[in-house]
Amino acid sequence: MKYNVAVASSDGKLVNRHFGRAEKFYIYEIADKTFSFIEERDTKAICNGGSHEESDFNSTIELLKDCQIVIVSQIGYAAEKYIGERGLVALEIPGFIDEVLEKLSKRVNLIFKGVK
Repeated sequence: MKYNVAVASSDGKLVNRHFGRAEKFYIYEIADKTFSFIEERDTKAICNGGSHEESDFNSTIELLKDCQIVIVSQIGYAAEKYIGERGLVALEIPGFIDEVLEKLSKRVNLIFKGVK
């Protein structure tokens, strides 16, 4: 199976952005226990001092609609629940993107085991 993964990063090297404060997502494809970079997508930060607008969530979800996984340094409960209800899996895994994706690529099928 193939999975698209959105990574919240300020520099394309580190998973270092909170979901609600991300201004960029780097999109990768995981397939056959390997990963490859697809593209960079710009967005606007949706967290405004702890408050959020549903329309902002919707625009971010629309931006990531072809992704199954979102990797962030942090995500709040409300945001995690919101994106989970729309079919995305949020994972808090700060670190170097290459290292995070290397580990994830070998285990991604376990995340979706039994999900059709």
